[in-house]
Amino acid sequence: MDTSDRYLTLSDGNRMPRIGFGVFRMTDPAACEAAVAEAIEAGYRLIDTAAAYGRSVPQIVLRWLVQRGVVPVIKSANPERMRQNLAVFDFELSDDEMAAIAALDTGHTCFSPRDTGEAVRDFLEQAMDYDV
Repeated sequence: MDTSDRYLTLSDGNRMPRIGFGVFRMTDPAACEAAVAEAIEAGYRLIDTAAAYGRSVPQIVLRWLVQRGVVPVIKSANPERMRQNLAVFDFELSDDEMAAIAALDTGHTCFSPRDTGEAVRDFLEQAMDYDV
C-alpha cells in the first residue's frame, strides 16, 4: 500500500484525506471555530465538526435520519450510549448541513441487497457466523 499520498482511494474510487482534524471535547464555541479555521488554513480537508453541537458523530447521524423522517432502530448495550441516542431532539441541523451530509452518499453499499426472502436468509446466516 502506498502511504506517501496524502489521500486514500476508497474502493468506490472516491478519495479522502489520510489525516483528519477533530474538535471533540472542545466546549468553547469561539475556540472551536478558531481551531477549525486554523485547520483549514493549514490544509486539513477532513474535519469532524459534531462537537460544534456538543454532540457525538452518531448523534449527528441520528438527528440527520430523524429530520429526514427515517425511524432508526438502534442497538446498544452501553447505558451511556443509550442515553446519548435519545438526546437528539433538542437541536436541529440546518438545511445546508442536511444537504452536506446527504452529499456524502455515493450510492455504494458494502451490503448485498436484502429484497427477497432468500437474500435475507443468506444475510442472517452470514451474520450468525460472524465472531465479535
